[in-house]
Amino acid sequence: MEFISQWPLILQVLAFVAAFNVALSGLKAGLDMIKDKTATQADDKVAAILGKIAMVLGKALDAVGYNPKH
Repeated sequence: MEFISQWPLILQVLAFVAAFNVALSGLKAGLDMIKDKTATQADDKVAAILGKIAMVLGKALDAVGYNPKH
């Protein structure tokens, strides 16, 4: 944390948004693995919501140039 606190504010925000996006993507991947194995629909809905949030954050990061096209 101390290393990041010396960065300009915009880079700090981008770093935290990127880390949050990675965490959400990981949670969604885990839910995608188990959603077909459970009888409830709750995990399906949570996976869909996390996917949408991760997609929006990903697009926001792409817009500021975080993930340039390959």
